Amino acid sequence: MTKICIEIDPEDSTNPPAPAVRSYTQTIGNGTQTSFNIAHGLNTADVVYSVRNLATGEVDTYDVSGTASVSGLALNFASAPAANGARVTVLAV
Repeated sequence: MTKICIEIDPEDSTNPPAPAVRSYTQTIGNGTQTSFNIAHGLNTADVVYSVRNLATGEVDTYDVSGTASVSGLALNFASAPAANGARVTVLAV
């Protein structure tokens, strides 16, 4: 499941601008893969991310490192997350 949050300027009702996407969420994991490319599309490399273990509900319990670009995030895990076992949230800052 992928979720995208948007912001809309309520002051400009005559010609509203395109929504600005500020966050991106994606569920990952297949039990064997340790590297994931998250295509967040936030148009900035200035992002922070968190990884939630869906089995326990805990955040940032994985040994993971990430490298951001304007359109994506490359994550490398020390051990593979379970099938659909981790949820990555990326926030533009």
